[in-house]
Amino acid sequence: MNNTEKKARLYLRIIAIMLGVGGIAGIAIAIYFEVAVLSQNAGKLPLTAIAIGLMIPFALCVWTGIGLWKKKSWAFTWAQMLLIAQIPYFNISGFNYKFYTALTLDIGYTESRLNFWFQLGSHLTFQIEREAEAFAFGINLAAVLALYFLGKAMVLQKETTAATRAEI
Repeated sequence: MNNTEKKARLYLRIIAIMLGVGGIAGIAIAIYFEVAVLSQNAGKLPLTAIAIGLMIPFALCVWTGIGLWKKKSWAFTWAQMLLIAQIPYFNISGFNYKFYTALTLDIGYTESRLNFWFQLGSHLTFQIEREAEAFAFGINLAAVLALYFLGKAMVLQKETTAATRAEI
């Protein structure tokens, strides 16, 4: 295995771990939410549907992480979509969105000031409210970097495949 292959493999493995472990954490958090809510409100079907809905993006992350680890071609496309979904976060006029797996390095604008913060874990917020909370907008730099390294890994993978074919 040459240096190019090692780099591509390292990039893919880091992103696969980020998606996989983050997805597992997100599923665990959704299950915890489900148990906590149902223990207080037994038999509430809408709450169960919400918890299952929260699990779907995290399950996709686990599935994609496993696919990336195995270098499946479909996983590259899914990883790109999932990482792009993790880049923005915002709260505008009562519409709130934030999604990340494993970690977030956010830089954003909230309540008339620029903020920077780091968090480990997994999170999904998709909320529409009547009352508008404070305006917030930002990007997850960890997702931007992961998307960049996924692109680098794809290019390195193609270079390695082309070089192997040329040798044959």
